[in-house]
Amino acid sequence: MAPPFRLKRKHKRTFYTTVLVFSLFAGYSLVRSVAQATTEQDARLVVRTLQGENQPCRLVNKAIDQCAYIRSNCPDEEAGIFSYLQLYYCALPKARPLAFIALIIWMALLFSTIGIAASDFLCINLSTIATLLGMSESLTGVTFLAFGNGSPDVFSTFAAMSSHSGSLAVGELMGAAGFITAVVAILTIDAVEA
Repeated sequence: MAPPFRLKRKHKRTFYTTVLVFSLFAGYSLVRSVAQATTEQDARLVVRTLQGENQPCRLVNKAIDQCAYIRSNCPDEEAGIFSYLQLYYCALPKARPLAFIALIIWMALLFSTIGIAASDFLCINLSTIATLLGMSESLTGVTFLAFGNGSPDVFSTFAAMSSHSGSLAVGELMGAAGFITAVVAILTIDAVEA
């Protein structure tokens, strides 16, 4: 009888290192969000809301001083570690095309990094999980891959809700569902006809 499938020692280290790094990032994000709950930014947000000064961030193009407008009216739009709006409107006001190109390159780099990580780790691990659990790869793809595909929508909805943007959360879910349904349906029909 053949021994059960085992991961090589090198792959175990890589997997556990990846889990550790993601856990550290998640812990840092949690500690940072709890620590910032009582900061000056939240106090300004409450005061601004009570005073009726809650101008939409999308009206920045009508403002005379766009940098000051971004700093006073858009702190709740920045849910990440880095303020992209302040980079575009404040740090590089004279070189906006350069800032736009830099942000597009940064976004492409992030997407390619996610794609490489998915192809190098998730697909291999999905095959390993299927082997270890004795499931077919098709069933594993339908269950675990669907969870992996839907989890970014869930996490972005939580991020939108934590920044008090309920309309953004609903719009993201509806837009993602419509886009995925339309694209998958069209590609499936096209693949069947070919």
